[in-house]
Parts: sequence; structure tokens; C-alpha cells
Amino acid sequence: MWSCMAFAADKVVSFSFYGKDVQVRFDTSRRVKVKSGTNGELVKCLEWLNDATFETSEDCMRIKKEMNLSDWAYVQFLGKFAEASLGKTNEAVLLMAWMMDVSEYNVGICKGRGGKVQMMFLTDAELTNYHPMESFGKIFYAYEDSTLTTFKNYQRLSTVGNPVSFRKFGDQKFGVEPMDPITVTSKKNANFSFTFRFNKYMVDFFRNVPTYLYNNDPLQRWVIMAQTPLEQYMQNTLIRDMKQKVAGMCQQEAIQQIMWWVQSFDHVNDGEKNVMLSRLVRDVLGLKVAFICYPANTAIAVSITDADVRGAYVVNKGRHYVLCDASYAGGLVGQENPATTGQKKILTLLDQ
Repeated sequence: MWSCMAFAADKVVSFSFYGKDVQVRFDTSRRVKVKSGTNGELVKCLEWLNDATFETSEDCMRIKKEMNLSDWAYVQFLGKFAEASLGKTNEAVLLMAWMMDVSEYNVGICKGRGGKVQMMFLTDAELTNYHPMESFGKIFYAYEDSTLTTFKNYQRLSTVGNPVSFRKFGDQKFGVEPMDPITVTSKKNANFSFTFRFNKYMVDFFRNVPTYLYNNDPLQRWVIMAQTPLEQYMQNTLIRDMKQKVAGMCQQEAIQQIMWWVQSFDHVNDGEKNVMLSRLVRDVLGLKVAFICYPANTAIAVSITDADVRGAYVVNKGRHYVLCDASYAGGLVGQENPATTGQKKILTLLDQ
């Protein structure tokens, strides 16, 4: 727990965020209520928040750093904090927007349905499950009402600030609550079988991430997910067990067994399979991996260092990367999916 126990209990807000108990200093004793959302009410509330949130902003930014929160996780964190502090009220929306502003994000406020105050935020991506609204020449989205199409009295809290980015999620330090165990057995090798558990809090977070697009390209989402580190909990369980299983195998054989295992997942789409394969090859074998986007498909390519492997490959800066495609059922290392043969490839070298 991140503690502020040196401060009076009535000036500390305690709540849980993705399995972590947190405390943030915030004094609500001089709370200014916003009933109808008039300009006068908004100004008075923002003046109160300006005076009341110096220590609050310190705590929020510290927790963001300690939990290594991505932009979207931090947005959710501030929303959770605001609700824990002031309930589901207009004041809570203003508190969240104010904290977003002092955290150097580009936000504003407006009146939406039924006169409810809404926080509007700017992103560096297109959110396909939020309705876009234009103001001051930029596209904003309403945080609490993704279908909001009209608004009144939009006000920017500042003329500068960063957009909320979905380009990087990082190794976020959520709590751990193992879900029910899952056993996946390779359809090609019954001995290549693992029982593991996902972390509920990590799954919940990614379920709460909006569907986003960069440059109108849906495949870029898979590149971003492939760059996301596997949390320590999974490193200590599944990755540990898989390293033991492939010990003694050459790199090609190990990649082949891992790829067939990934292909054995049910209810996982093709993009997710290649994201999984790219992560496992890096974490289990420590090899360099590139993610490949075709016009409508994905694959990966691996730099195999212990032997010359025949088959399809790509070259980047003089290094050969052998093609592997977990979405090609039964495919072999170095075998290109016939559906993508001859198509343009966009190559992205992934972080280790």
C-alpha cells in the first residue's frame, strides 16, 4: 500500500485500483457543489480545486510512477480517485478534469445530456467506440459518455497539454489475482502442455482499453500489443515452465513447438496469436523478433542464431529473420502463409 498515514484520516482518500490499495491526500471540507453547471458554479469549483489539490497532484503523480501506469490506466486511476472522493457528481468530473490538466494532459469540460458535466479528452489515436466531437479544431471524446454527440459550453482548462496516448502500455504494476487455471496442449505434441492462470486485474485492464486506430490501420494495434511486456506474474509461472520444457532444444525446434502450442489456443484471433508468439519467443528464448503487417494479416520473423534455417525470411540491416506465422494452422518455421505470399510487408523490430 502507498501510505499517507502521517496526515489526518479525513484528508486522505483510500481506494483500490486494479488490486492495489492506494491513498491520496485530498481535503473535501470546503467542497463546492456544482448543481446546474452554470459558469459561476464551475469557476468557483475550479478555484477550490486550485487551492485544494497541491498535495493531491503530488500523490497522484507518485503513484503513476510507482505503478508504471500507462496513459489510459492513469486516466482510469484519476476517474476512480475522483469518484471515491466526491461520488458520481459534477464536482467529481471537475476534479478528474482538473487533475488531468495539472498532469499535463489536454482536456476540457462541457455540459452533456441532462446538463451533466463531462470531461473531454484529446488522444493521439482514433477511438472507434467513442463518438468524436470537434472543438477548437481538435477531436475530443467524452470520458463518461462515449456516445455523446452534442454538447454545450465547452471550456478548455488550458491551451497546452499532451494527448492521451495508446502507443505504449509498459510493465504496469497491478495487483495479482489468479483466474481459474487453463490447460493448453499442443495439437502437434501432447507433451508440450502447460497449465497456467491469467491475472484478473491485467485482463480487466485490457478489457477496459477502448478500440483504437492509428493512421486508420487496425493492424497497428497488434504491433503495440506485441511491444507490451509480459507482467512479472506470468514470467514467474508460464515463462518459467516453458523455459524448462524447451531446454536442450535447438532454436528452430523450440520456436516450432511454441508456435504449434500457440496455434492450439481456442477463441484467440490471428492477430493475438502472433502477438503471443512474438512475446514467448523473446521471453523464453531471448531472440530478436520482428512483427510483420501485411495488408490484412500479421506474422513474425525471428533471428535464429544457432543454425542456418532454410525457408522464407526477411532482411533488416544485414540480419536475417526467418518467417513464422502462428495464424497459419500447422505452419512450419520458415514457411510463409500462402494467403500472404507476394504481399507488401511492413516490418517493425520489437523490443526485447
